[in-house]
Amino acid sequence: MRRLFFAVLFCLIGVLPALAGGRVALVVGNSDYGSFGRLANPANDAGAMARLLKSELGFDVIVSRVDATYADMHEALTEFGRAAVDADVALFFYAGHGIELDGANYMLPVGADIRTDVDLINQGYRLDRVIELMVRAGAKIKVVLIDACRNNPLPTAATRGAASLGLKPLYATNTDTLIAFATEPGRVAFDGDGTNSPFTAGLIDYLSKPDIEIQSVLRRVRNAVYHATNQRQFPWWDDMFLSDVFLGGKSEATAQIAGLSSNQPSAGSNAPSADDIAMCERLGEGGSTLMMEAYLERYPDGFCASAVRRRLGAVSPPPSQSDSDGSAAPAIIEAPTPAVPAPSPGSTEAAAAGGHYKVSSYWDHNGSLMALSAQGDSRVFYYEKPRDLIAKAGVTPGTVLFKGKLSGKTYQGQAFIFSAKCGPIAYAVSGAVSADWTRVDLRGNRPVRDANCRQTGTKPDRLVFEYKSKTL
Repeated sequence: MRRLFFAVLFCLIGVLPALAGGRVALVVGNSDYGSFGRLANPANDAGAMARLLKSELGFDVIVSRVDATYADMHEALTEFGRAAVDADVALFFYAGHGIELDGANYMLPVGADIRTDVDLINQGYRLDRVIELMVRAGAKIKVVLIDACRNNPLPTAATRGAASLGLKPLYATNTDTLIAFATEPGRVAFDGDGTNSPFTAGLIDYLSKPDIEIQSVLRRVRNAVYHATNQRQFPWWDDMFLSDVFLGGKSEATAQIAGLSSNQPSAGSNAPSADDIAMCERLGEGGSTLMMEAYLERYPDGFCASAVRRRLGAVSPPPSQSDSDGSAAPAIIEAPTPAVPAPSPGSTEAAAAGGHYKVSSYWDHNGSLMALSAQGDSRVFYYEKPRDLIAKAGVTPGTVLFKGKLSGKTYQGQAFIFSAKCGPIAYAVSGAVSADWTRVDLRGNRPVRDANCRQTGTKPDRLVFEYKSKTL
């Protein structure tokens, strides 16, 4: 039934007239779980987020539901999918209970009667399905904000395969996508003592501010949440953006810098790019603090980064002073305490701060045209043109196959398996680049899943990429 619903919904999307761009959002907050207990803030969080998106961020369509049943979520998802066709930005926000079962993350509707893991599969909403819907709708920018990493409220007998704490990592496996969790996978998020949860409160404080790129927004939110929860909660996100995203808009100075192309030097080269040098020359002529900060966001290790940091140090207020908007800013933390695990190679934190992936070359993988994108030492292979067989299986242009790092001539990171029924799953791979830099050979153990999407084992897997051209 679930597969039929999505198949029909995708068909409906295909025949609806496309919106002329615009920003659309689906906001859901579930608090009243009856016998499972009541969560204090999700309904408030959803209301506050819907107001912010409409009044301050200019979203044209807001589909909002509070204490949504399965039928309510079905209806809301259908409406959102139609509105998201060819949208400039599609944003999904969910606050409530989220549960991981056998590697899949489920949102829990109000009124669900879940006594077994089969009930959860039938009555919960899989998070990756919402992302798939946004991708199929053709939304240009896809943002997913999940404040749902609370403890599993269900009895142990009801979900034999479920993790006891938190959610499983859900990676951005399509370009121009960002997925953010209120806390790290496998950990619990807190409702907090205020009207809103710490994560939602941080989003409300920073999301609408102009001249702050969305990853910088999330770093500020993470810092605020980390301090507000006594270092117990550390928001997590993963992205595959190919350009800067300013939900709060940008001033003329920021637009001027963000609009410059960032022609990256070839792999292995330490030479600064032409745009890096050009921006340094412009800053040398008397750049503002905003322009200097924007330069460091784009080129943290750039041609004049050290000099820019020294100049900023001479004009910037100490961390204890207020931001320009008058709100007190906690000191920026450089890294989590030892109790907080280090980020995975595939996460946003593995990439250079504030950077984005840029296409450096095109490759062949089993008949599919792949783009190789780079940012610092981070590397991503994604489908530019999938071959017919996997395109029929649901793989679309922009779908990520590998995400990781390059050290010397060694690649290490994660590859992704795609299944229309079970959703994506990641597994570790590593390998080397050939001596002439024209072949990348990666190997790992690919997970094997049964008809119920449970992992039953692994089998050896190999991914080979052959260089085709620098440009199309």
